Amino acid sequence: MSAQSLFLNVRDFLAERRQRRSERARALAELAFLTSDDVYALAAECGLSPGQFRDVTARGRHAADELIELARALDIDIGRLESSNRTPLNEMKLVCAGCHRKAACRKSIARGTIARDHVDFCSNAELLADAKDSLFPGPG
Repeated sequence: MSAQSLFLNVRDFLAERRQRRSERARALAELAFLTSDDVYALAAECGLSPGQFRDVTARGRHAADELIELARALDIDIGRLESSNRTPLNEMKLVCAGCHRKAACRKSIARGTIARDHVDFCSNAELLADAKDSLFPGPG
């Protein structure tokens, strides 16, 4: 890798991090304006507890994007999964949003190997396998 490409990778990484922090700060500021009743109602609408809602919101709107990429790689239709039962999808998003293995996940997504690699580090691997088996059974 050349020095210039390394510089560009570092620059892109820092810009993405800065953007995520900015989004997180905006989300927290917006949350501060909500009443407890508003938080409770919004959380209920999402199938979350108020604490879970605050946690996910504070992490920013892209906190569980890796789950969507992984589902796509596994040929799981998120829309179908969500319409079948919202709770497991919300739980998977919570797990993904709070994951400490995002770097490994993002690298695997970038390499195109996430469908194979996720079983080594993804806390949602078993739930995704169950969802795929129950909602999208193969020929048989």
